[in-house]
This record gives sequence, C-alpha cells and structure tokens, in this order.
Amino acid sequence: MIWASATTDIVPINNFNLERDLGVRYYIRVACPSQSCPDIDTIGGKDSLYIPYPSTCDVGIDQVSGALSNVSVQPNPFSSNAIVTFNSNIEGTFTLKMMDLLGEVVSTKEINVVHASNQTTIERNGLSSGMYLLSISNGAGSVTRKVVIY
Repeated sequence: MIWASATTDIVPINNFNLERDLGVRYYIRVACPSQSCPDIDTIGGKDSLYIPYPSTCDVGIDQVSGALSNVSVQPNPFSSNAIVTFNSNIEGTFTLKMMDLLGEVVSTKEINVVHASNQTTIERNGLSSGMYLLSISNGAGSVTRKVVIY
C-alpha cells in the first residue's frame, strides 16, 4: 500500500479534507518501467480510496538486492586496485559505479554478470584517498558498499 501526503499554502485551513470538503479525489497509478500505466476504473464501485493494483513488476529493487549476495571488496581499504566478488541469481549487463560521498559518479564500468559467482577488478584510476561508495546495479535496483582508498 502506498500512502501519499501533500501540503500546500493555497488552502491554509487546518484539518481541510479535499475529498470531503470539495469533492476532489486524487488517484495515483503505479506501473513498472517496462509496462504501461493502467487506466483507473472509477465506475462500478472501484472508486474507493484503496484500489488494488493487479499487476506486479518482473524485477524490482528488493529482487536485485536479494539476487546479489556475498558482495565483498578485497582488500578494503586498497591503494591501487581491489577485487569485487559476489554471487548472483540473475544474469545480464550490470553497471559498476564508484561515487564520492556527495553522490557524484567518479568512475563507471559495465560488467556482464552470470548466474553464479562473479568477480571484477576496480582500479584507483587517480582517485584521491578517501571513502567512496561502490554500487552494482542493473537499472531496476542496486547494491552499494563502502570502499576506502588510501
């Protein structure tokens, strides 16, 4: 279930309910990136506050983080390069990103992930000493680990 809350300074009345007081109701439609958004059926009793959404996504964030396990970076901290190892229950092209602590991407690498044990190398590539975030993602979700370069 998704709860949405909105605030505005247009109607500064405390405890104001748009549906009760003005007859205005907002509907939120949710769809997976690969699917089209379904129409909302507001006829025949399906205009209640809770309209069940019938379909589910094929791949979601929980599935990606659940599909990747035993993610490790060795050595960590590292000075020139490190080996990233992990197991995957799904295969495909994933993106390996190094980000600084402000979230700015400082390096990117595409990797082919197989359904089993995977290993790839990350390089320092002139990055300054410090803490970084290493993210492995496939567009539907990601797994992130802290890495330190000294």
